[in-house]
Amino acid sequence: MDTSIETALMMKDLLKLPLCGLEGFLNLVFRLIFLLMRLSLQKLA
Repeated sequence: MDTSIETALMMKDLLKLPLCGLEGFLNLVFRLIFLLMRLSLQKLA
């Protein structure tokens, strides 16, 4: 099984989320990561 899928399913079990809740949570995490990357790149420029 793919590592990212295994990690997502492990988070689902740990946080006791339904699949739709897990999807929303992971979308939020990736948005925050993208925002932090953009901010750090702006500081370098």
